[in-house]
Amino acid sequence: MVAGGLPNQLLAIDAQGWLLLALLGIALCAVSFTVQYGITHMPANRAIVLFLSELVIAAAASYFLADEVMRLRDWIGAVLIVSASLLSGRLCAESK
Repeated sequence: MVAGGLPNQLLAIDAQGWLLLALLGIALCAVSFTVQYGITHMPANRAIVLFLSELVIAAAASYFLADEVMRLRDWIGAVLIVSASLLSGRLCAESK
C-alpha cells in the first residue's frame, strides 16, 4: 500500500492497471446502456423480473465475494420486493 494520500496512490497505478480500469468502465457502460435500451422495449411486469434477478445476483455476489451477511432488515426488504412483484403479476393477470 502506498502512503501519502490519494494523489500518491493514483500515481502508483501502472499503465496496465489504468488500461484494466478503462476496459472495465467501457464494459460497464456498454452493459448499462444495453439493459436500459432493452428495458424500454419490454412490458413493465417482465422488466421487473430482470431487476429482481439483478438483486439476487448482487446479494449472492456480496455474500461469496465480500463475506457479507444478510441482517433482518435485508431479509425484510427482500420479502417486500418479492411480494410486491408477485402482487403486481397477479393484478396484471386478473386485469386481462
